[in-house]
Amino acid sequence: MKSRGAVLGAILLLTLARDASAQRPFRDPQFGVKRTNAIVYGQGEVQLPSPGFVNLLLDLYEPIGAPGLLEQRPGFIVIHGGGFTGGSRQMSDLVQLCNEMAARGYVCISIDYRLAGSQPVISSEFQQFFQEIGGNDTARNIAAAVEDGVKAYRWLVQGAASLKLDASRIALGGGSAGSVTSLFMVYSIDDHGVTDLPDIRVLMDLWGGLYGAVGNMEAGEPPLIIVHGEQDQTVPFTEAQALVSRAAAVGIPYEFHPIPNAGHGFNQIPIFTLEVEPGVTVFDRIVEFFFVQLDLQALAGESVPVLGFGGAGLILALVLAGAVLARGRSHRCPVSSRGSCDRSWSTRRRPP
Repeated sequence: MKSRGAVLGAILLLTLARDASAQRPFRDPQFGVKRTNAIVYGQGEVQLPSPGFVNLLLDLYEPIGAPGLLEQRPGFIVIHGGGFTGGSRQMSDLVQLCNEMAARGYVCISIDYRLAGSQPVISSEFQQFFQEIGGNDTARNIAAAVEDGVKAYRWLVQGAASLKLDASRIALGGGSAGSVTSLFMVYSIDDHGVTDLPDIRVLMDLWGGLYGAVGNMEAGEPPLIIVHGEQDQTVPFTEAQALVSRAAAVGIPYEFHPIPNAGHGFNQIPIFTLEVEPGVTVFDRIVEFFFVQLDLQALAGESVPVLGFGGAGLILALVLAGAVLARGRSHRCPVSSRGSCDRSWSTRRRPP
């Protein structure tokens, strides 16, 4: 007869195998993706190449094709970088980002916005914001991008019913200038005259900054996950440190991933392969941070599974979870609506 320990061990292994094979909505890729390109989400006024209005375009990524597709999905707005002078919604890393998030159940949009070369004209709604952040060419470029980002948010919410979108669960983020735009949208425009504000629940900051406006960050505003290279020569690493200091001071939940020996951009910080701990990439941490801060467990209707083993299986799963959590506290950056994390990670690249 097998010992009780052997039997319990076998049950535990079966429990683990069953759990590992489960696909979790909003965490694991499990849906097909439908991409619709060049949707007009609004218009923006410009001076060049001639005075007038130009169409503002986005690409839409939707989860499709799997049985049991959820009727209510979170949203994700992605804004490209390029120093406010270039870049595109179709940059390869952003295409991959939206594909990955849509495959997990998100409705993702990647947007273009007016760039410096068009000499954008700031609308009356955003004039106070433009003037109060400097009123110069740099401020004009930021204000135009922010104005267009808000228009994209409004387009997304207006189409919530047809997109099966839960408009109360929208994430926002980008890289470089796209992150600067996102940060100003979330933390700054409410202090500068804009009243019809986007309801953003969580923010992804990839090597961006608020450039002297961190004082606009206030208690109760959305949590953020920050990824920044310590050797960034384009957006100084001190911008990330300023965000962290302010978030900690006012109690905004955050997760900070300073990347040693890394500069600026996706080439320096390949989020899909760069590991912040063994087996966990930067992208994995973004997915998990969003999952917690958007309260997607409630949206997915998750509960603790019995896994077909009755009470014994449940007890073993709970014991195992407790052990993993206890062990994880010694090295894992916690993601909690009540807490924050600031830790320098040792990083390594996952093989392609």
